[in-house]
Amino acid sequence: MNKIQGQELIYVGPDQGFVFDMKLENNQNEKFLYIIENNSFKNLKEKISIEDFIFIKKDLHILHGTETREFKEDLKSGIVKEVGKEFYDYYEIEKSNLSLFYYIEKDTYIYLYSFGEVQPCLYKLYLEGVYEL
Repeated sequence: MNKIQGQELIYVGPDQGFVFDMKLENNQNEKFLYIIENNSFKNLKEKISIEDFIFIKKDLHILHGTETREFKEDLKSGIVKEVGKEFYDYYEIEKSNLSLFYYIEKDTYIYLYSFGEVQPCLYKLYLEGVYEL
């Protein structure tokens, strides 16, 4: 697996709806809404080898919810028992708290995106990286 592109800010602004209608620059020209609805990062491990998944996770400093500082604090305070461990079944880039999504193009390239609200009414969309399988 090779990383062929690093992080790029695609959008920053107040309109979440605009982002959903954006067509992303890949050969399929998919709308970002399609990617959000169908390709959560946690499902990527079912599509690629575990070695490639771990490579991407380490390369982008991605943490599973149970690896975060928040989980450790909630575990100490007993909140984990109340909400259940499934509540922490997500992935995030260590310092961004944005949701992660992927798009696989023709079994050749994996595009990784992060998206979310960073301040009230301020959304950001990043292309986190492109990897060649």
